[in-house]
Amino acid sequence: MKKGILALLTGIVACPLFTYSQKALPVHIAGQVADSASRQPLGYATITLLKAASLQPVVNTLTDEQGRFSLASPAAGRYQLGIQLSGYAPRILQAFTLDSLHPSYIMPPLYLRANPQQLKAITVAGQKPLLEVKEDMLVYNVENDLNKDQLTALEMLRRVPLVTVDLEGNIQLKGSSSFKVLLNGKSPAMLAKSPRQALRAFPASVIRRIEVITQPSARYDADGAAGIINIVTQQAFGGYNGNLYANDNSRGFAGAGGALNTRISGIGIAAYGGTSYFRNKGRSEGARESYLPGNQSTLLQNGSSVFDGTYYFGNLELSYDLDSTSSLSVYGNMNISYNSNNAPQENFLYDNALQLAQTGHYTSYTSYKSRSCDLGLDYQQHFRQPEHTLGVSLNHNAGNNGIQAANHQVNEPGGEMSSGNINDEHNTETTAQLDYTRPLPHRQKLETGAKAIFRTIASDYRQQSEMAAASEQEAVHQNNRFLYRQNVLALYGIYAFYIKKKVSIQVGARLEHTHINAHFTAIDSSYQNDYLNFIPTANIVIPLPHTQTVSLSYSRRLQRPWVWNLNPYVNDNDPNNISYGNPGLRPELNHSLGLNYNTILKGIRLLASADYTFTRHAMEAFVAIDSLKGITAATFANIGRRTATGFNINISVQPLPRLSLSGNVRTQYTTLKTRDAAGLHNTGWSANSYINMDYDLGKGFKTAAAFYLNGSQPALQGRMPGYVTHSLTVRKSLFKQRAAVNLTLDQPFQKEIAWKTVIHDPSFYRSNTFYYPVRAIRIGFGWKFGQLKESVTRKKGVQNDDVKQQAASKP
Repeated sequence: MKKGILALLTGIVACPLFTYSQKALPVHIAGQVADSASRQPLGYATITLLKAASLQPVVNTLTDEQGRFSLASPAAGRYQLGIQLSGYAPRILQAFTLDSLHPSYIMPPLYLRANPQQLKAITVAGQKPLLEVKEDMLVYNVENDLNKDQLTALEMLRRVPLVTVDLEGNIQLKGSSSFKVLLNGKSPAMLAKSPRQALRAFPASVIRRIEVITQPSARYDADGAAGIINIVTQQAFGGYNGNLYANDNSRGFAGAGGALNTRISGIGIAAYGGTSYFRNKGRSEGARESYLPGNQSTLLQNGSSVFDGTYYFGNLELSYDLDSTSSLSVYGNMNISYNSNNAPQENFLYDNALQLAQTGHYTSYTSYKSRSCDLGLDYQQHFRQPEHTLGVSLNHNAGNNGIQAANHQVNEPGGEMSSGNINDEHNTETTAQLDYTRPLPHRQKLETGAKAIFRTIASDYRQQSEMAAASEQEAVHQNNRFLYRQNVLALYGIYAFYIKKKVSIQVGARLEHTHINAHFTAIDSSYQNDYLNFIPTANIVIPLPHTQTVSLSYSRRLQRPWVWNLNPYVNDNDPNNISYGNPGLRPELNHSLGLNYNTILKGIRLLASADYTFTRHAMEAFVAIDSLKGITAATFANIGRRTATGFNINISVQPLPRLSLSGNVRTQYTTLKTRDAAGLHNTGWSANSYINMDYDLGKGFKTAAAFYLNGSQPALQGRMPGYVTHSLTVRKSLFKQRAAVNLTLDQPFQKEIAWKTVIHDPSFYRSNTFYYPVRAIRIGFGWKFGQLKESVTRKKGVQNDDVKQQAASKP
């Protein structure tokens, strides 16, 4: 046995040499690893295939988070399987044969016995790659990114395939803003309101991984049309452990915080918290031409902006194992932010003869206050059979968001005017969820569940105006109270099975009923709508020889509008370019197809994918010009249809023992077309890419270089701009790799980026260029402490992934 265990430990290091030295044949081994006492799956156990005669290692792999593994043998023969996981006694199975008569071997559940002292002298842990490809998602392992101690979650998203983040922080998944961001599988209030604002302040240091689910199964809410981005924070462990971090940026960004995990008298405690400060400075130049008959004019604008804020966040989870198979978890979090934007502006209006008709000096100061909290309870029951589970989750979150804007305008001719805008917004959301999973014979599995979501959003907005030499008076037409209620009831079922023990098939369906009731108090106007949606999903995974995998997926999705799309509050901080929501928006519906190819060939990991999405009643930002006042107004509309065809390639390779390279390229062709009398239509290609290089210099020093391209992309009335960034990083490990300090140079050869947006139709042309400073020096520090033992966190959480993300707009 000792000889076998020694061979297993040696094989983990040596087997890559054997993996690519032999020609692969289509023989296949699969199974699942679980804890012998709790029957819970064990993730990231090392599975090593050994030759039965000599126990010589052949190939190895890691189990996924559900303890599943699958590997291909390079040749027919007689083998044994070794299993290794820190904290458990190693195990070597009895020999079995793989040949043309027995091309596959499906293991029964494999159980490991906990034995923390067994591996005290030596710990062998599989190193997860930076990017992993699983059956239904892409996983970016943030914990392996050298820059995690000094980047925010928003900046880290730029490194994730299929995700783009522009200079203003607007996030897109597969070129669409119709998606959902989750935190640990839940939809906290801080992300429901404005993901870009929350993730701009959230540190990457506490993130374990980022999951991108582009074709969600029926277990997920029907909304999130383009998919789901799930941010998973650091895994908690028993005993005690934690980390501290701090970072600073010469452009005006700074943050600090930490995490602590411990277990006291059977109660697990997992907590993290911190604060951050950011300051965005820039300048802008704008031009608008009106082609309206009788109201032709040209408006030139230039100004500056200072947007800064402070953000505080905290999370606490208490978990208790009721017995060896069931657990109870209670959790809560709080998020508070205070932001302000100071934006003076100069205006020059010219008539149709290009003669100066009016000048204006505007000042605008806007303050934002946001508070949100979440409370939740999870109960999980694990039965003796692996993956046989029952989960009950309850969650309630509430948010309070306030905006106050003070504007002062001096026009020559036109006089002087001051106005104050106030918008108080309150939102609550209560969710109850039941999930049941039952494995069936012959590797079949059934999942089913039910969910109820009850949302309420209230917005009380008002405006006060003061003309020169006149008393302050309220602008009645700008005052209203908006009350919006949305209730969603859902049932789902998923059936998974295998064909010939190789091809994995998963089919599912979800039925959702939505009830909407909106009321405008001031004008006594109401809006009601009920709709029932049937959401089918399907996923097929086909393993091929030479460790190749092909998967094909389909999902029908919808995207409900959210408060920022519906709220008719008029933002007229710039009276020449106003914006407001559209309470009459309908949900958009789409059909999405995905094709993925994944392989590892001679040390090169390759992922190639293609996707196609067809959307009806697409929700898009829309700008029109007022024929009487000559001002432009931005809102949202169900424009008609949108199609998007995308191609993505991701490659990672380690050409030298100390050098790692990875890159991602995505191109997409988009068409947008309205079905109204305006007949607007636009098409075009867009592209983005990310390239990263890591090099281990030795003696605790590592260096990294990154390049990011976000190309321009078509919009309904023009094109959104693109940009290029690059950075250089040096990292030094300290105190036996428990601490590290990072130094990064951002854009050392470029001071600022010109971000130009152009919107036009037959009646007007509008362009705006914002100049962002990008050159900066970053410094970050991270420190880990304590011991690592069994997992503390038992939280499953509810995940509300059914509302449209905030549309692109400048902070």
